[in-house]
Amino acid sequence: MVVDPKTGVIFVWTKEPRSLGVVHRLEDLRTGGVGRAVAIKQIHPPTGNAGLPTGVEDILEATPVQVPARIQRQSEAISYTHDGRGYVLGTEGASGPIYAVGCDDAADGSSRSSS
Repeated sequence: MVVDPKTGVIFVWTKEPRSLGVVHRLEDLRTGGVGRAVAIKQIHPPTGNAGLPTGVEDILEATPVQVPARIQRQSEAISYTHDGRGYVLGTEGASGPIYAVGCDDAADGSSRSSS
């Protein structure tokens, strides 16, 4: 689930076996009422190798780009680092590892990764 901080619009990303998922925009939400989910985009990976995703409108128009990451059996979480120069990846389970991936803004596009 993602909430656009400017508009308050809520998006839900659902699992889909043959892609990275389908993004729905929630509409007509109100207390005591029933809203509806409107499918707005199916996301496809750049390599064609899709896994089941678990985890804002302008972003949905971007072309996915593969970034450095660690292979995980079940990816469950991602978050930016405090300084915005990298991200951390988490997997399923309380004792699962957390991987830090640093992003280098050098012109050559290199990056660094650690576990």
